[in-house]
Amino acid sequence: MMEKQLFELVLLVDIEAYSLKEYTLHLSTTQKSCSLVTLEYFNEKDKPLDVGPFKTEIIEKKIVKLTNRLLSVSFSKTGSILSVQHLKHEEKVSFTSDAIFYGTSAQSDHNSGAYLFIPDGDAHEIPMGNHDLVRLQRGSLVNRFEILHEMYGLQYSLTNTNGPEDNVIEVGATTHLNMNRDIELALRFKTGIQNGDEFFTDLNGFQVFF
Repeated sequence: MMEKQLFELVLLVDIEAYSLKEYTLHLSTTQKSCSLVTLEYFNEKDKPLDVGPFKTEIIEKKIVKLTNRLLSVSFSKTGSILSVQHLKHEEKVSFTSDAIFYGTSAQSDHNSGAYLFIPDGDAHEIPMGNHDLVRLQRGSLVNRFEILHEMYGLQYSLTNTNGPEDNVIEVGATTHLNMNRDIELALRFKTGIQNGDEFFTDLNGFQVFF
């Protein structure tokens, strides 16, 4: 959803470790305007009527890519990742992502919750519906691929900062709390990485490295 009076300003700054800096924004009529992102949509009906100063485009291709100096990520028009290619090493890895959900078991003494995962069976894929929105944001510092579904929201981001974060695909997920049924939402990844059963994560599974 576009807000006419609400904007995100992305700045590239260098802050030393364990330090704190303060920045002040000033209105100027003499300085050159900052660069704006380009918004791309797969469907004409999804494009807002008024996007303010931003440029909009309609995507004609079935597969689109987000790239920076190190990575190239291919997406389908439904929002799934198809492949990830490391440009420096010319390494391409098959990679798919799907939003899924599990029903919760009604026969257990404890329902699924923050610390319990008690599904009632196998996972079910969540089909893209009539209310979905797939949008690309291409900017000078950050490129984003966004999926807005009636049950969840996903955002994949690539940075262009010439720093170590350019090696990373950042994934952000949000869920809607207005559903009237008890389900478990999950994001399933399938990759061509041959690590067996070994992967690395922090204590709460927030960051996962294959």
